[in-house]
Amino acid sequence: GNPIRLIVFVYIGLLILEIIVSVIKFLFFKNRPIPEAYDDVVDKVFCSSSFPSSHVARSTFLFYAFFHIYDENIILLLPIVLVMLTRYLLSKHYILDIIAGFIISLIFSLIYWNIIFNYL
Repeated sequence: GNPIRLIVFVYIGLLILEIIVSVIKFLFFKNRPIPEAYDDVVDKVFCSSSFPSSHVARSTFLFYAFFHIYDENIILLLPIVLVMLTRYLLSKHYILDIIAGFIISLIFSLIYWNIIFNYL
């Protein structure tokens, strides 16, 4: 396929996913396991909520994109697992936050890559 089209779709997908996750963070604010100090309102609103994990959501989306492109190589799951473990071990998220980030992104990815990407 066209590599420029693919790159554009990845960036657009990440942007849409980031908006979805940010809205959920805003609507369902949840403190992090170890609260952090934030310098301004933007950081407070968009970075301080623990639920859902943005890192896990983004890594899941990218995994699905590469999985979709590179012949479904299961080894591509390793980065998601590492992101999930580090977010938990660094006390940035609770387990539910990590699972929610994964599920939200997986649902979005299934819709985005299997419906939108294939028909545009």
